[in-house]
Amino acid sequence: RAMIMAGRAGQKRQSHGKWALPWQAYALLVVVVSLLGILFFQRCPHSKERTCSASGRAFQYDEPCLPDIFPGCRRCSKEYRLADLMDVFEAHRLEWATFGREQPWWSVLTDDRWKGMKDIPEQYKDEFYDSDTAHHIVADMLAAHTPAGKSLRKGSAIDFGCGVGRTTMQLHTRLGYEQVVGIDQSVWHIETARKEVRRKGYDRAVSFIVSGPDLLASLQCRKFDLAYSIIALQHMVPPLIIVYLEQLCDSLVVGGHGFVHVPTKLLADYSQYKCSPGWSMNEGGMQVWYIDEAVATKALARRGCSVREARDMDMIGIPGSVSKAFLFEKTTTVV
Repeated sequence: RAMIMAGRAGQKRQSHGKWALPWQAYALLVVVVSLLGILFFQRCPHSKERTCSASGRAFQYDEPCLPDIFPGCRRCSKEYRLADLMDVFEAHRLEWATFGREQPWWSVLTDDRWKGMKDIPEQYKDEFYDSDTAHHIVADMLAAHTPAGKSLRKGSAIDFGCGVGRTTMQLHTRLGYEQVVGIDQSVWHIETARKEVRRKGYDRAVSFIVSGPDLLASLQCRKFDLAYSIIALQHMVPPLIIVYLEQLCDSLVVGGHGFVHVPTKLLADYSQYKCSPGWSMNEGGMQVWYIDEAVATKALARRGCSVREARDMDMIGIPGSVSKAFLFEKTTTVV
């Protein structure tokens, strides 16, 4: 009987031998399929961009020198990768996390009533969330640059540097975007924002994420109709401003718009250190930086965004400073 069974098994192996594979081949096949799956899910859906990450990209920061203001200064022209800026980002992220833990409301709106308070009285919260008036400027600029008879897509928007969600909610309630994602580097600010969104009943339309310099990875390839940022980029060192400007452009669908507030002139005594993230780390505190208007325009153009208008918009109140509200449109996808 054993001989008969062995013979049958041999016949079976012989009859199916041309289809049989050793276990090592199956293991190799599993590995290959897994790698292909990883590559597939890293690719941005409906996009020509290679991956949902900016980690391998080189960001060019080239700022003119102002010798009449800062004698002996040198032109700042340097190429950065995200890894080069992680130390300065982490240093300031920790500071903003401290603000978010100890006085989140004051760190967003520097009203002395909120200073030193972890939470503010309920009767003041609606006043706080209604205090932002920038949505009127956004609506006006968008209307001015939308052709007659054409309607804006308002499916989704992001609010970069959202803090406790003051402007994030208004993008939904005042400007009519169906889904809005608030983004901030401070988990403490984000937790307060989530609590307040639930309190107001907007949590189905408004959500929040914590992000670092690799904004594309945090957004997981999602594309939006509007990228919005106000009084946030000014607290980043200039090379990081470039990093975020380019990725805000990347986050848009073709035909989508960006509205970004950036200081373009600031006569601060530390402006000569714009190309020295190490100085910023050592100095600490809530810093305000700027980039030249032409530098901002070029950064957006590198990623396929065209500036439609750059309007004066003083949001920092420092004598001699100039701030601009940039309205730009995504015209093409850049690989």
